[in-house]
Amino acid sequence: MSHAARVLVTGATEGIGRALALQFASRGHSVVGVGRSADRLESLGEEIGARYATGYEPVRCDLMEQGAIAGLVERVGPVGTLVNSAGLISMGAFARTGNGALLDVVRLNAIATTDLIHRVLPGMLAAGEGRILNVVSVAALAPMPSMAVYGASKAYLLSLGEALHEELHGTGVSVTTLCPGSTETAMLDQVRARGGNALAVTGWVRADSPESVAAEGYQACMAGEAVRVPGATSPWMAAFFGWTPRWMVRTLGGAVGRRFL
Repeated sequence: MSHAARVLVTGATEGIGRALALQFASRGHSVVGVGRSADRLESLGEEIGARYATGYEPVRCDLMEQGAIAGLVERVGPVGTLVNSAGLISMGAFARTGNGALLDVVRLNAIATTDLIHRVLPGMLAAGEGRILNVVSVAALAPMPSMAVYGASKAYLLSLGEALHEELHGTGVSVTTLCPGSTETAMLDQVRARGGNALAVTGWVRADSPESVAAEGYQACMAGEAVRVPGATSPWMAAFFGWTPRWMVRTLGGAVGRRFL
């Protein structure tokens, strides 16, 4: 199979990343699944093998380790699509959160993603084709008190993705930013464990399934869209953040965020 049909998916062991790996496999792409759990990578491979007639390569890798990304790119070689879905969240008061926990969010969400894109992109440009899909969050659209570094890291990825989408216009390579809202993942479970998601738990916003988010992500990526906000309710949240004065968004964010301090 040509490298154009191969897709590298980080964070492939659970949640949206796993759902995206399965989504690409269902469309005939050969999947390189990257994650930290060998057992979960094996489980993903078993599911792909049982359901789809396509290739699968598991790569156990901690993207935050020194030299891990360079080694990953060297091992895997050229790919036609890069899906950045690995991510971390930290919750609580900024001043009371451990320095290591905060910096890990930046290292994985922002630095590792930037490094991986930078190392994979030259091969795509040389081939004259390629797609990059960054799984971000609606948290990128507004300040996130009590999740300040998480929101900031996602805002960075949104800005980076939109800039690269325009910078690469006409090269055959597209960059798509996927901004899901509340999604039934382990990350949402973490938020609920801290006192409940003020939107999803009360029913104001319905949490989407990873599968539905992945389906929209695949569609947006293949269409070369710049940004997609998937789900039934997240688009109106994005519209609200876009049209509401910044001071009001910040104030409302503070009122919600203080529930987690």
